[in-house]
Amino acid sequence: MRVKGSLGAWNFQLARLRDEPGSSPGSAEAGVLIAEHRVAIGQHVSLSEENYRALAGLYLTDPFQRGILTSVDPRPPEWLAAAMLHARTAVR
Repeated sequence: MRVKGSLGAWNFQLARLRDEPGSSPGSAEAGVLIAEHRVAIGQHVSLSEENYRALAGLYLTDPFQRGILTSVDPRPPEWLAAAMLHARTAVR
């Protein structure tokens, strides 16, 4: 999968940030990672702000989308989805 491959370093950065004590999905650093995520995903699918918010929801509810995430990182995707939803107004 091209998307998974293009996000390898990004996944490492996300894991590091998520594991950092006191880190928040609403932090500035999380916002930077989310902007990078949106650009990487947007290379493969059309992503309006509404579509990106919907993708965050799918990461939480859709077994297929959740499976894509957990194949890379077995931890539940709630932190990522929260960061995506928080950053939605800052990411263009």
